[in-house]
Amino acid sequence: MHKSQNFQNKSIIIFLLSIIIPIMILSSCLAYYLQNKIQTQNKTYFSTTLYSISSNMSTYFSDLKRLTLTPYIYDDIINFYTAVDNGQYTKKGPENYKVETYRKNYISCIQRLLITSREDILAISFLPQNLNNQMILTTTKNKDLIETSDYVYRKENWFIDSFISEEPFRYSISKPMPFMSSPSRVISSFHTVKNIYTKRNIGVIRIDSSLDNIQEMFQNVKLTPHSGFIIADQRGEPLYHVGNLDEETVPYLLTKNGKIRTSSDTYTLYRKNIDGMPWTLIFLSSDKDNRQTIIFIWTLAGVLSVLTMLFGCLFFRKNSRKTTFMLNSILNTMESASEGNLNVHVPQEVLSDKNFFVAKEFFMIGENLNKMIHQLDLYIQRSYKYEIQRQEAEYRALQNQVNPHFLYNTLNCFLSLNRLGMKQELENGILQLTHIFRYTCNNEKMTTVEKELV
Repeated sequence: MHKSQNFQNKSIIIFLLSIIIPIMILSSCLAYYLQNKIQTQNKTYFSTTLYSISSNMSTYFSDLKRLTLTPYIYDDIINFYTAVDNGQYTKKGPENYKVETYRKNYISCIQRLLITSREDILAISFLPQNLNNQMILTTTKNKDLIETSDYVYRKENWFIDSFISEEPFRYSISKPMPFMSSPSRVISSFHTVKNIYTKRNIGVIRIDSSLDNIQEMFQNVKLTPHSGFIIADQRGEPLYHVGNLDEETVPYLLTKNGKIRTSSDTYTLYRKNIDGMPWTLIFLSSDKDNRQTIIFIWTLAGVLSVLTMLFGCLFFRKNSRKTTFMLNSILNTMESASEGNLNVHVPQEVLSDKNFFVAKEFFMIGENLNKMIHQLDLYIQRSYKYEIQRQEAEYRALQNQVNPHFLYNTLNCFLSLNRLGMKQELENGILQLTHIFRYTCNNEKMTTVEKELV
């Protein structure tokens, strides 16, 4: 039994060294490869996503830019804006019929532009620079002209920056003007309108559009729980974000360093400037989420390796027991035969239990061992009988050869005793001779008690 267990243990060790350990090494290499592959694919995915979204946003803002240039394309628009800035059109109405004609032509032109423009364009507004005429003119797809002077727009930063900024076009994501029933936040494009002939600033044109288009750009982008996209202005201030935004990362959004460490996480920055705009599209990739993915890969590889090892060991141990049992039966049979017991043999139930996973050589060894023991037993029996028969033949031959000489010598001895007068010795000798002849004269090997008594 000890030999059997030793063989089984060595078989399991060989199995572990030859199968399980390579599988574990392969799983580790595969997990490491997948880790690097995922990191590379993430970088490619982030770069491609940034490029795609920034390109779409650049195209989108180019459309807004073209709308802000309409005063220089359509005379009906610039004529009306000039009349408003000059005070020829106030809240009381137009100064003369010519200005009224400007107003009607302006409404017709602006409505055509709104109808043929993007669906997310909400309104086109003009805010004159004239201090004496602070009236805002707004046109939407539902209303031809909204006139109001209640909104003090001159104190707004976007209005002040439009005149002092070196950029001819400015954009913002902010709240709509108070008098408009628009969504909570809109994208606004600003441009300073100049008189074509005098080059004098006459006001600011403002284009408001909804955030739906921006949201649709990010709709199909899959983000991890702690990662996010950010649209930042030239100062690095977040204007819009999708996903998670860690407040600790805000001061470092425009830094050259590709890593930002916070108290709770570490982020990798991917940046892409939006063409034609002073804005930057930023993606913050959370290392915590990446670690979770990597941990999942390594955990999966470890679990699969352990399950493979357990299944392999159990499967191998179960089938090695049959091999070990057969080997043990063969060894026990050989040991008993070597001690002289030729009545043993490998049990037939062992030989009949042929398993696919047990080598057929074991069955051949068991069958041949049984044949060898059987033939050896026959040979020994035949040799033993032959030896007995040979000894009996020699005994009979010797018996046949010795009896005449023995009888001749014995009779001469009796004759001598008679001549010497030794009657008592002669009588004893004759009695002994009769006892001897009782055996020697009988050809049978055995004599019954009945014959002895006769």
